[in-house]
Amino acid sequence: KLQPASLNEIVRESLDLLGPELKNRHLHVEQKLPASLPLVPMDGAQIKQVLVNLIKNALDAMGGRGEITLHVRRDDAPGGGVLLEVSDSGPGMDPSTLERAGHPGFTTKSSGSGLGLTLVQRIVEQHGGRFTLTSSPGAGTRATVALPSAPDGGAPASPIGAEPRR
Repeated sequence: KLQPASLNEIVRESLDLLGPELKNRHLHVEQKLPASLPLVPMDGAQIKQVLVNLIKNALDAMGGRGEITLHVRRDDAPGGGVLLEVSDSGPGMDPSTLERAGHPGFTTKSSGSGLGLTLVQRIVEQHGGRFTLTSSPGAGTRATVALPSAPDGGAPASPIGAEPRR
């Protein structure tokens, strides 16, 4: 069952989960998490799995160095919602590789099932969202997850520790 929740909180929990791996690889993670965003109806564990898969793909693409940017923001497209972008400073993908990325069984890794992005796509669609991947050689890759906000427009999530509005 989907429950309204803060996408920022899921980002923080995912980074906590991956903290040791990020630290061991000496990678910088930039977080752009605005304090006030609509809540998103979600299964938190599934959205966390999406984020972990996308961050791990970025880690693998970059090898030993680089930067990952996690940006959560309002979706300005009709219907609104919230966007989650995971960008990396890796080598990027050529158009042929980009086209096949996300197809079941396709992988560029020496070990891997090729199901990670397929799973991401499925979970995002089950949440009524959309998933896109953009990349070009030498310019890194950006994975974008667009999720609808709560049906009532989603009351803005209060910053952690903030007093509720009255």
